[in-house]
Amino acid sequence: MKKNISDKVTYPDDLDDFTYDLLEGICGKEHMLFERPSTASVLEVDKTDYYGHIDFLSNSGNVVETNYFKDKQSFDTEVSECINVGRPIIRHIDKQFKDQIIDMYSKEFPAIRHISEKTARSIDALNTQNGQPLTIKDIRNAYIVAGKNLEAVPSDSNMDIFDKLKDVSDGLKQAQFLERKEVAQEKTLINPSKTKVLEMTQ
Repeated sequence: MKKNISDKVTYPDDLDDFTYDLLEGICGKEHMLFERPSTASVLEVDKTDYYGHIDFLSNSGNVVETNYFKDKQSFDTEVSECINVGRPIIRHIDKQFKDQIIDMYSKEFPAIRHISEKTARSIDALNTQNGQPLTIKDIRNAYIVAGKNLEAVPSDSNMDIFDKLKDVSDGLKQAQFLERKEVAQEKTLINPSKTKVLEMTQ
């Protein structure tokens, strides 16, 4: 005979499927005083503010909890911990690397909004390798140092470092060029007569 424990315990409203199945097996369905939790309603979150989110699954494969992460580091840490303990999850990246990098450097370097996805990924790789975010000034200085190191010791490892920093430096130069071009075009639209005068005097 199954023991009815439902009259002695108050259950939370956010009871997950796994726990519900366990209690149903102990108490019997006829003694359950609450219904199976619904997964129909999902908390609306503005994903533009988050790097990604992780769905945590029950043993039956149902989503029992969803956590959102504002940055790549905290997201990767949680994924790694779940993998280590064998917890079933589904990971979702809500924000592209480019958006993350733009948010990170927009104050220091407004032209960052013109970078390519490739340059953004390269910057992210540099930050990961460094263990913390580099400033644009740090990246430019590192590129100069890498060039001097390559001249002094033309090894494969120094060449690899130089090439990676050169790709980022070239991407930043291109972004700055596009920014200046855009500003010039905006000025032309605001004051076209001044542009015509300049053209006539050339």
